[in-house]
Amino acid sequence: MTVEVQVANLQRRLLDAVTGTMFAHGATGVQEDWMPDAEPAFVQPWEDRQDPVPDPVFLRAWFDDLDQPALLLELMAFGIDDVTVRTVEPTDWQAMAEEKHEPVVISERLVVAPPWNAPEGALIIEPGLGFGTGAHPTTRLALERLDALSDTHRTLLDVGTGSGILALAAAQLGLEATAIDNDVDAIADARRQRARSGLAVDLTTTPIADVDGRFDLVLANLNGPLLVRLADEICAKVGRTLFLTGILPEHEAGVEEAFRAMRQDGRWTADPWIGRQYTWPTS
Repeated sequence: MTVEVQVANLQRRLLDAVTGTMFAHGATGVQEDWMPDAEPAFVQPWEDRQDPVPDPVFLRAWFDDLDQPALLLELMAFGIDDVTVRTVEPTDWQAMAEEKHEPVVISERLVVAPPWNAPEGALIIEPGLGFGTGAHPTTRLALERLDALSDTHRTLLDVGTGSGILALAAAQLGLEATAIDNDVDAIADARRQRARSGLAVDLTTTPIADVDGRFDLVLANLNGPLLVRLADEICAKVGRTLFLTGILPEHEAGVEEAFRAMRQDGRWTADPWIGRQYTWPTS
């Protein structure tokens, strides 16, 4: 059995010292987290907003062999008295991580799944450095629109591809897919996903302005301010349809203004994010 020590309402300024104390007493692992019911809204990795950190902290540490009185005495020296000690079953950390990633069913023909839980015919995406396994609302919005549009579009450009999930899904649905990202680690991860899938996708760090030609469908799962900054370059690559997602409500008006020349076909929401689909005006 394993002993778990929980420290609630730990002031962040004491975190390093208390963590060091846990390891000095033989901790096999230490985890910091938000206090229950205090976790803030999710911040996308690419957003300009500051990623918040918990303060106070809910700290857990695990021990195979613990001198409990000695540890509690040291914690009391920090002024810490909100401590719970309990016996738990040994934790299978890999299994715990895998449980967080279930198959994402978009339609009968498009299912995204991790390799350890993939039904036949699924697009396999292994969680890695590139953001996007299909579970996040913005990625799911884009996958749903891609599934709906794939039969009437031939080529796709995925702007800010991350894990490559949208481009790989497009290729699985029969489109000629190109994907770009300025993060070399994300592109490396996307290439690993491509190799696993066996799908043909052009993955590159080429800036969008240097990408050749136009594409029937352009997908951009980015935050609102970045979409505004890239609006002209994105528009230059669209041959027919553009779908934007990753837009927070406070950024929606700015995105609308930046892409005002296009005809708006639809607005999709997945609380709190917004997706918008545009069709290019015909002459």
